[in-house]
Amino acid sequence: MVKLNLQVNISLILLFIFIDIIGLLDIWNENIYRRMIHHMQSCLYNKNKIPWILFPNINLSNNEMKIIKECSDNIKKYNSVNTVSSLIPYTGLGGHYSKKSSIYYNDLDENSKKKMDKIGNRLKKEFEKNISQKLYLGNSNFRCCILRYEGIDSVFNFHYDTEEKNCYRAIYLFHKKGNISPFCYFDKNGIKHKKYLNKGEGLFFKGTTTYHGVEENDDPDSERYIVGWQYSTDLSIKTKSFCSELRDKNILNVL
Repeated sequence: MVKLNLQVNISLILLFIFIDIIGLLDIWNENIYRRMIHHMQSCLYNKNKIPWILFPNINLSNNEMKIIKECSDNIKKYNSVNTVSSLIPYTGLGGHYSKKSSIYYNDLDENSKKKMDKIGNRLKKEFEKNISQKLYLGNSNFRCCILRYEGIDSVFNFHYDTEEKNCYRAIYLFHKKGNISPFCYFDKNGIKHKKYLNKGEGLFFKGTTTYHGVEENDDPDSERYIVGWQYSTDLSIKTKSFCSELRDKNILNVL
């Protein structure tokens, strides 16, 4: 019979408690293990969260889609986290995969930022009518983003967004080629819906309460480019997460 060394075990427990108290393993004022758990929980369906989503009548104009496509094509970005492996979205950590890097606000030059802000603010006026509240473009690198799904296996695993609770998002399709996967979300009864968007069409929703994603694509020649804007009802509210701080970084930066 093996006897346990209680003194060693208790010492290890006390050591872990001490490390937790002094915050040695903290990331953004939260223990790394708890932060990992909270991040992984965002990938699980929660029946207690009430989804909020609209499909507004306001669309992108042909000229706006042309501007967005030019901004997208001008960015030369490689080796992003979302291009590493098609298996990453299924590891429990969530996220999306495409062979083409996603573009975030910090990747844009000043001229492109002004153009994207102008479009986002035009749409914002209609969204404010929907919620009867004043909205502001976000002040993070998710203020505007472009996700470029290309080829087979491109996917965005189902998830809740990790951002401030008072944030809304608008997502619009501005370029497509071949057979592309639809935007999917779960309603308040837990029923999955698939929404096929035409170019220029979009949606407005709260990602923190709406379980959503894009199913795996099966067309190797497909291209599905979407643009998104983040809006807030109060910019003074700010929280940090793995997504907010690392989404636009390459592998070396993340490590």
